[in-house]
Amino acid sequence: MSRIYRLLIVIILFKIYFSTFLNYAQNSDILIQQYNIGPALDDVYSKWTISLGAHLNRIDSDKEISNPLINFGAINQLEFRMTKSFGVITGVNYNRISYNYPLINSVGKDELVYYSLPLGIRLHPTNKVSFAIGGLYNNFNRGQLTIKYENFERSELYAIGIFENSVGGFTQVEYNFLKNFHTYFNFRWATKNNSPTMPQSNNTSGFQIGISYQIWNSRIRR
Repeated sequence: MSRIYRLLIVIILFKIYFSTFLNYAQNSDILIQQYNIGPALDDVYSKWTISLGAHLNRIDSDKEISNPLINFGAINQLEFRMTKSFGVITGVNYNRISYNYPLINSVGKDELVYYSLPLGIRLHPTNKVSFAIGGLYNNFNRGQLTIKYENFERSELYAIGIFENSVGGFTQVEYNFLKNFHTYFNFRWATKNNSPTMPQSNNTSGFQIGISYQIWNSRIRR
């Protein structure tokens, strides 16, 4: 009788233990829903993101005698992530391009403003580093010529038709150094058939370095 009694006690204790464990134990899905933690978070990403940023331009003309100057620019970028590691990017970039070159007894400086429309792909091999490549359509906004001779300086806007819209491309390396902050490095170029009767050129290439901030992202998906 004592063996049966002890066996019943053991069965009751096991029943209490497993009932308690099942009531309080939680799998990874429950942990993610309640506390936003768990192993499945390694596979989450935002489908849509919008970023704003600013950069420094060092872009030169293809004139052999020109010398590029540093200018500011800005970006507004939209990315659609098809998968965690692959996305498509587009947006609007504001770019100022300046360079100077020698003239007869003076120095000339071109100051050009473009609005660029990029379209490319971005690869995310890690959570911190991404690579992008794509094409650019550069919409020419305005241009100014400044001529300096000793203490004399004169500026005038370029007439319509001298500088025109152009197409080109870009490559980019981006690094995420804080939660929503990224730093990036671009190489970009633009080409356009130039008029043989004009000394000005629509062909440019150079580098950009900048920082961007992710202002919005869509709900995280798995």
